[in-house]
Amino acid sequence: MRAAPRPAAASGGGRGAPSSALWDPSSLDSVVRCFSGRVLFLTGTTGYVGKLVLEKLLRCVPDVGEVIILVRPKKGVRPSVRAQKEIFSSPIFDRLRGEIGHDQFEQRVLSKVTPVEGELTQADLGLSAADLGRIHASVQLVLHSAATLDFDERIDRALEMNVRGPLKVLAMAKRCQRIEAMVHISTAYVNSNRQGFVKEELYPLGLDPEQLIDKVGQGAWANKETTTSLFPSLPPPPLSFPAVDSRERHHSPFVLILWRCLVCFLRVRVSVSCVEVCRMSEVELDKLDVSNFLGAWPNTYTLSKSIAEHMLHQQHGSLPLAIVRPSIIGSCWREPVPGWIDTVSALGATLVNVGTGVLRVLPLQRGAVADVVPGDTVVNVLLLAMTALRNQTGRFTVFHATSSMEKPFHWNHCYDLAVEFFQKRPPPPSVRVSTPSFCPAQSPHLVELLFAWKYSLPSSPLQLLAPLWSDHAKQQVHAERKVAARARMLMRKFIRFLTTQWTFDNSRSRALTHMLSNEENIIFGTALADIDWTDYIVRPATHMGQASWQAHADRARGPLMATAPIHVVDFSLVFASSCVYVFRPCVCCV
Repeated sequence: MRAAPRPAAASGGGRGAPSSALWDPSSLDSVVRCFSGRVLFLTGTTGYVGKLVLEKLLRCVPDVGEVIILVRPKKGVRPSVRAQKEIFSSPIFDRLRGEIGHDQFEQRVLSKVTPVEGELTQADLGLSAADLGRIHASVQLVLHSAATLDFDERIDRALEMNVRGPLKVLAMAKRCQRIEAMVHISTAYVNSNRQGFVKEELYPLGLDPEQLIDKVGQGAWANKETTTSLFPSLPPPPLSFPAVDSRERHHSPFVLILWRCLVCFLRVRVSVSCVEVCRMSEVELDKLDVSNFLGAWPNTYTLSKSIAEHMLHQQHGSLPLAIVRPSIIGSCWREPVPGWIDTVSALGATLVNVGTGVLRVLPLQRGAVADVVPGDTVVNVLLLAMTALRNQTGRFTVFHATSSMEKPFHWNHCYDLAVEFFQKRPPPPSVRVSTPSFCPAQSPHLVELLFAWKYSLPSSPLQLLAPLWSDHAKQQVHAERKVAARARMLMRKFIRFLTTQWTFDNSRSRALTHMLSNEENIIFGTALADIDWTDYIVRPATHMGQASWQAHADRARGPLMATAPIHVVDFSLVFASSCVYVFRPCVCCV
């Protein structure tokens, strides 16, 4: 039975939301009752978290009224066909198929799930007039999961998907006549420009997001002078590595100068004018380095997600809105399939590359916490947040789906486990570059030395002599260049997350679990006190067969590998720097 219609929520904007600090967890309703008979609009269902949300609702809330899923258009393919191929063929639905039977499963999907064709980057989400009218008349709950997760996404594309996209979903939700609540998935690392303890609240952004978006539209996103004016009140980015040890302050000027030359040589920065940006092709724009534009954020993903939170807060009006911030989302812990994950990114990317022997060196603060959260825990926090905010007019609340405060897990333990596991159970030879081994390093000097030792020096004789050898030797040199390039790319991508310490407060999320009944706590609980990190980290790899490893290896050889080759001059410079660093006591004594 569908819930009775309620008056439409006011659609006014502004900052009129009550303080989330006044939120009372005792107002939590039953999760099953919250979704039973109601219509949910869900985005991002072709992604990992979106699939898990849909599976959880179909399995645990069979009386859900309807789930309308947004599916990107594909020429000549109906949304229902694409949903069947890209969503319901996933192994995570096998549990439900086994419990109720194949025919009942197909019937439940047919009666409960409605795919509609749409696109976040288009006006009105690219929905047809008929679909838009039906959504406005029937939808009561909105859960926005779609986003671009690429750390290196071009800034204009990141803002389009991660800022304008959520704002379009919000605008659609505010026009729904029966709307009760909206939940937006963000990331705990929207505050990666900070360090230490992070609360479940909005911190000052330190910039005008609308001005930033306007500058991007004008093509000013690769100009250093423009970006300096955009970030006037931001502190400098946190150091990528711990502070230099006092013993290293006594290095001779020659050592320090050589080191700085090496860093400058390997990390070239680009600053171009707005006119030049506007004249560039798509390929040229993709190659631009816009790190100056990011302020204290490590990448365009975290910056765009942070901007989205603030703009959603400004514009949500009387619509109850919850922001859920997961940290590093890992595989499923308990359900629907323990150890299952369908994407290799972030933690999974580094672990797979350790296992295949691609990643042998990594900047790592050994005492830093690896804030990993299981995918099924994230889904439970999302559903609890929706239940808590439903019908709380004007309420705005932030929830962390994190583990660092409740059950901390450290990076050094994570990678020690990975190396030990892959040495005992190595990947197939066809995808393995070398025997899995791993050298963590805290000092930036040591990282470069180890990189030279593990990648550059062993392959430099091969590169020098390759022109005299066969085509096979040349191919081997090219493969070595790609491996080194990928390792360098992974170091650059994850250095901030591996060397910075955060503790994310999740007391508000834990309070939700405490208000559940015993029966619902078993199904929707978020407590991580019982998780065995050792088993959790290695479990996904135990399910990876030859086909899975091959797929991950193919991804590793894809566009991410297409970086500039490492030339012989690089090796000589690294080798010279290494010799000076190794023999620095002798130099300092002169």
